[in-house]
Amino acid sequence: MPPCYRLFAMPTSRANRIRLAVSRSRPYLRARDLMLRSGRSTYWVVREDLARRYLRGQGIEIGALTTPLRVPPGVEVRYVDRADRAELLASDGPSLASSGVDPDRIVPVDVVADAERLSEIDDDSVDFVIAAHVLEHLEDPIEGLTNMLRVIRPGGVLLLVLPDPRFTFDAPRVRTTVEHVLADHASGPETSRAAHHLEWAEQIEGHRGENLEARLAQLAGEEPSHHFHVWELSDFLELLLALGLPCEITHAQAYAKEFAVVLTATAPDRAAPGAATRPAAATECVALPTTVAVEPDATVVDYTRARLRQHTDDSYASVPLSKFPEDLRVYEHLLWLSDPDVVIELGTQFGASALWFRDRLNALSRYRPGRRRRVISIDYDLRLARESLGLADRSPASQITLIEADVTDPSLPDRVAALIEPNARCFVIEDTAHVYETTRAALDGFARFVPPGGFFVVEDGCVDVDELRIDEDWPRGVLPALHDWLQ
Repeated sequence: MPPCYRLFAMPTSRANRIRLAVSRSRPYLRARDLMLRSGRSTYWVVREDLARRYLRGQGIEIGALTTPLRVPPGVEVRYVDRADRAELLASDGPSLASSGVDPDRIVPVDVVADAERLSEIDDDSVDFVIAAHVLEHLEDPIEGLTNMLRVIRPGGVLLLVLPDPRFTFDAPRVRTTVEHVLADHASGPETSRAAHHLEWAEQIEGHRGENLEARLAQLAGEEPSHHFHVWELSDFLELLLALGLPCEITHAQAYAKEFAVVLTATAPDRAAPGAATRPAAATECVALPTTVAVEPDATVVDYTRARLRQHTDDSYASVPLSKFPEDLRVYEHLLWLSDPDVVIELGTQFGASALWFRDRLNALSRYRPGRRRRVISIDYDLRLARESLGLADRSPASQITLIEADVTDPSLPDRVAALIEPNARCFVIEDTAHVYETTRAALDGFARFVPPGGFFVVEDGCVDVDELRIDEDWPRGVLPALHDWLQ
């Protein structure tokens, strides 16, 4: 676990003071923003970013145990678990210690409650609920989701984090279907409990023969705690859209070995009939980018440094977007001037910029009709982009082509050329790793696509300007590569 979570083992207010100081410290914020800007999917960085975007006021976290979510300053959390801290130390302490986790990290439990029912929590009494790696343990997830939303005030959020089975021990298991969850909820989860136990003991624990029978008997006599359900992000969103819960799907993101979904609670009588909804226009931007404030006598460099944090908070069509607004305005001018048929984007990240360029090309076609325009976006890992684009747009493939490849692969330009019609005008953006090798490879391989009067945009030369660098771990090499290529 990240060392920062050790702070939560302190039972006094000293932990809160230290946590507040650390979360506001410039080195910590720089490190976090750098990781977000670089697109790295470290789970604790993404979780904390979601907390900073969506959590406000007072709320609860269910089943935090030793890894409570770090929340923004001013946000208050009470911890809910199935037993008090002393019982958790007795029941879970030995297994935690055997896996190398200090049991003293178990957080103090404020409310003892069953996660499916939350009967000790009043209706509409909290601003948010956090449930990380909880829902897969519930035999009746519909009951759990219903009661989690029940206790949240309208406009509050439910932040769910679940394991991605593609990268965990659940990989060989059959994904849980909507029909299975509905049947368990209607008939009672005991109807499929034995089958769940068999799947767990046989496929995950590897028991056979007499050992299997003994293990099944043991599981039948225990309080169930293993993974009853297995979802990938797409499976889980399908479930949410089928349930008709009083909420809207505000954010969904797969990263590292897990995925997160943020639901915004609505009043039950205002819920859309038949299904949870995608974000409406009024609620799509639930969290605006962080406000930037500088002193009146601040320099342009000071202001730019402050803006670096803000630009990682932005989004487009509810997909994270890491671009300055004024850069997007410049792009609009360049697109108008160059009138491209194809935008070639090197560096996809979450896919928001590919959506943005696609939509700008469509706007351009309103004024200059008659041509087929599209985006080709390339990255070495497209898992996040595919998930995000699928949520934001049901048919992005009609105008956005995704290619998973390394920009330094010398065969890549020819692969791209095969997808482009003869005489098509191209606009190229280099926004990959911001090091010499990738920048030079992009220039060498893709400059040929730009026609006379067109544009090849190389982003983030600021990494080579010492006055603009906010962290020594930032990459370098963009400007040297551009200089050498121009020579």
